[in-house]
Amino acid sequence: MKATVISGIVLVFLLLASLNGISFFHDEQHNDVPFTRTLSEDFDPLVDVVVTVEIKEIRSLETRYLGRTLDKIDAFSDPDFYVKVFINGEEFTSPVWKNQKYVYDPDWSA
Repeated sequence: MKATVISGIVLVFLLLASLNGISFFHDEQHNDVPFTRTLSEDFDPLVDVVVTVEIKEIRSLETRYLGRTLDKIDAFSDPDFYVKVFINGEEFTSPVWKNQKYVYDPDWSA
């Protein structure tokens, strides 16, 4: 009889804890945090939104064991690269980095 009552009380506590009725853990830093907007919400058109695109490096693809490029990007020299970004229908194009297999720190932003 006692075992049934004790197991019933434990079951009620576990049920309430799983429904957030009783919390065994209290985290004070998250009590007053407002809900943030989801990514699917649209921005207010009267608010200026800043979008930054940062390219860290650009490189040509090579096979691991041969050290050659996968496809002929430029048949007579090293490949040429440029970046084209579309933000809100507006096109931003970087300068062309010519004859380089790797471009480190391209120093360009849109």
